[in-house]
Amino acid sequence: LQGRLGQAHSANFAAKGFTPEELVILSGAYSIGKAHCFSFNDRLTEPNSEINADYHDNVLNKTCYAAPNETTLANNIRDIDVATLGPRRQRSTRRSTRGLPPHSSVAAPLRRPPLLAILRGDRERG
Repeated sequence: LQGRLGQAHSANFAAKGFTPEELVILSGAYSIGKAHCFSFNDRLTEPNSEINADYHDNVLNKTCYAAPNETTLANNIRDIDVATLGPRRQRSTRRSTRGLPPHSSVAAPLRRPPLLAILRGDRERG
C-alpha cells in the first residue's frame, strides 16, 4: 500500500497488533470466499514452500479445489492470456472487452424494471 491511505491502513492494523505480513494475508485473496475461488485456485498447488501446509490442507482445500500441477509456474504466478485462463475466466475476459459485467449474475439487477427506468432517466438527462 502506498500514500496516506496505505499508511492509515497499515497504522490501523499495527494498532491492533498485526504485522505487515498479517495485513497482507488478511487483506488478500486468501480471505475471499468460495464464490471467487476460480480467480485464484490455479495458484493453490506447487510450490508447497510458498503456502503454509496446515492452512493449505485444512482451509484452502476445503474451500477451493486445486488445479493440476502442470499449470503452476515456479514463482506461483500465472500469465494472463486466453490460453492459460480457464473457460470461466475466458468468458469473463470476453465480456469485459465488450463492456459487459464479468458475470451475467452481476447484470441481472440491471434488467429489473424499476432500475431500468432509473437508468433510462439518467441516460435521457445526459
